[in-house]
Amino acid sequence: MRAVASDNTARGLAECERVADVELRRARVAAGAVGAHADLQAIGKICRALGIIAVADNTFASPIVQRPLEHGFDIAVHSTTKYLNGHSDIIGGISMLHGLAALDADPATTNLFGVAEKNPVLALDGIRLRQFGQQIIERLGGKRIHPAWVVPGGVSEPLTDKNRDAILGALPEALQIAERTVEWFKGVCEKLREEIATFGNFPTLFMGIVNDPTP
Repeated sequence: MRAVASDNTARGLAECERVADVELRRARVAAGAVGAHADLQAIGKICRALGIIAVADNTFASPIVQRPLEHGFDIAVHSTTKYLNGHSDIIGGISMLHGLAALDADPATTNLFGVAEKNPVLALDGIRLRQFGQQIIERLGGKRIHPAWVVPGGVSEPLTDKNRDAILGALPEALQIAERTVEWFKGVCEKLREEIATFGNFPTLFMGIVNDPTP
């Protein structure tokens, strides 16, 4: 698969037209603080005409501001950590598929209920681990959502012996869930080696994934 990636609309479209065997076109539709924006309609139109799968990195804009699938894109990637979840207690993302990238799977099963039916242990572990995290937040800050425990200079009150013991008592179960999940994830990775080798393999200005340690 040949992939084309660019935050510049004109340059990206020219590359799509030049490379005959390109199959994937990726666009970052809003490039954070630099304020770069891609012309989604133009990119979506030419990709559709050439039979190219168009992918939009929509993590900065969020679906509240911009919906790439409505402009001819086949895949839109969103962040669920802040814009959708609204809190900092989970880290996640979601890919929305449409058009050329649409899957053949039954929509009735490609959701949380389908996951719970197929792998009930994984689903219950996820619920239990989230519950553990919420309980820690509640014990420290007095409530599970938007606690005011952290204040300038430290915290509003010390961790009590009772809350410390309760957290320590729940740690063994949480650790078992984490280890069980890691083992499950290793098995998934083994089945998807080819996809992992190419996933996210594109030019980027994000310094967090630069191999060269020199400035």
